[in-house]
Amino acid sequence: MKTYIKDLKLSSKVKFVLSWGAQITNVSEFEGFNYLMFANKCSQNCK
Repeated sequence: MKTYIKDLKLSSKVKFVLSWGAQITNVSEFEGFNYLMFANKCSQNCK
């Protein structure tokens, strides 16, 4: 069963950044990420 970002108890701002900025919709998409990879992915999509 997939856990979606939209279903987590997070603020609407955090959900927006994850889904739009980082283009992550499922928790499983975080697998293998570290802080630098995540920051790089966000910065490329949030220009």
